[in-house]
Amino acid sequence: MNKHEKRLNILTAAVFLVLLYTLAVIFLLKPAQSFSEEENRNLQEFPAWNAEEFFNGTYSTKINEYFADQFPFRNAFVGAKSLLETALLKQENNNVLLGSNGQLAVRGSTLTYFDEDGDKKSATVDFYFPEKLEEEAGYIRALRDSLEEAGRQFALVMPPRTVDVASSAFRYPADHSEALLADVSRLFADCNYVDLDGDMKARYDAGEYVYYKTDHHWTTLGAYYAYCAIMEQYGLEPYPLESFTREQVSDAFYGTTYSKGGFKFIAPDEMEFFHHDTLTPDLFKTTVYNGKLEVTFESEAFYDRSFLTKKDKYSAFLSGTNTLTTVERTDGVERPKMILIKDSFANSLAPFLALHFDLEIVNMNDYLTARSHIAENAADAEYVLVVYNLDNLLAAPKFNSIKGLANYLK
Repeated sequence: MNKHEKRLNILTAAVFLVLLYTLAVIFLLKPAQSFSEEENRNLQEFPAWNAEEFFNGTYSTKINEYFADQFPFRNAFVGAKSLLETALLKQENNNVLLGSNGQLAVRGSTLTYFDEDGDKKSATVDFYFPEKLEEEAGYIRALRDSLEEAGRQFALVMPPRTVDVASSAFRYPADHSEALLADVSRLFADCNYVDLDGDMKARYDAGEYVYYKTDHHWTTLGAYYAYCAIMEQYGLEPYPLESFTREQVSDAFYGTTYSKGGFKFIAPDEMEFFHHDTLTPDLFKTTVYNGKLEVTFESEAFYDRSFLTKKDKYSAFLSGTNTLTTVERTDGVERPKMILIKDSFANSLAPFLALHFDLEIVNMNDYLTARSHIAENAADAEYVLVVYNLDNLLAAPKFNSIKGLANYLK
């Protein structure tokens, strides 16, 4: 080894050590974050000591997650990795696919499972269990039967995943997606299931903006088409698209898929509010409950514009996902009542439904704590709608918890 090579090796080692120790010092000095606005999720904080978790390996897993979540300049490194993957002609980073026209989609579903030691795990996978879907269909069938016996009208919506709707945008094989959608249609066919898969896919392929490119939700236009299909299921007439004024409220929306994939060069999405031309916001009142907190907003009724200045712009619909939300008219007009048990896909759907129904909206994850509220305030509801997206059904099935809803109705 000559002197020049030796000096180069010493310089390389010195730069590496400086970077390593600089990052270590920054890691130790910077305060830990509990929430990432960029990724719209809670971050792993330093775990409290637990002897049982230490010996079964859970504690070390939490430590690893803590270092990964709190690492300095984490978002910059994720972005750099995505650029490298793209330069290598790869169209996937962190389980997010990069498709034509900047379309992003999570490759599979985040499956939650228990390993052989009984520890809870999660992983993004391309498989599903038909027998589990059949079990969930059985719970919905029991719910439908009990509600119809009680004289209630029931419908189920399971919004498809972006990777299913926008499959034509990716070179990724669509076989898994097609098999999943076929099984869902078959297993839930007799469950008053509003099947949106084919319609959404056809509209996407025709160039309609029905799903966001950087987020996993449908757009407001996509939510409108879902509303039309739901009204048809109930035998009711939706308002035509021409009766709404469309307001673009943002042209800088970056959603959860963008944050997960790290493709920093992708253009942002646009976001719209739809305003009915005669049923104006001053006719409605929305009340949001989160634990002991109660917030009422009437000037916008369906929208909380404070979120439009934040990363999580989708939460402008109904002020995000809350334990309970009620929407009612303020002018004394009597309308049928609907219980809407849902996930976040229904946030942009609810403003359309609120034009026809007084809504009692329950977050699916909070249903068990909301049953007393339903019994007290919505026992006379004529309509029940469940909106739970397909990815959530695969990752965290909840239909077992709601199958006894009819017991809380008059």
